[in-house]
Amino acid sequence: MSWWAALPSSTADYSRTTGDIDLLVDPGHVHVRELDGVKIPFANPDLLWRMKSRSLRPKDQGDLYFLRELFAAEGRQPPE
Repeated sequence: MSWWAALPSSTADYSRTTGDIDLLVDPGHVHVRELDGVKIPFANPDLLWRMKSRSLRPKDQGDLYFLRELFAAEGRQPPE
């Protein structure tokens, strides 16, 4: 069963796509954590970069700054 199929259907409105990124195509970049019996998908830093670097929203710029610092601390460049 994919992580998508394991999500509860009535607790939140989940989107399987963001922009042109289909979260089902690249499930290795999504980690599911369970909190009080609810499975919640979280994007890893590589997927966050891919999503936010395509955004023009000012509030994403701070996230991109943090992610740049994280990648630099790990000795790597942000993903393409």
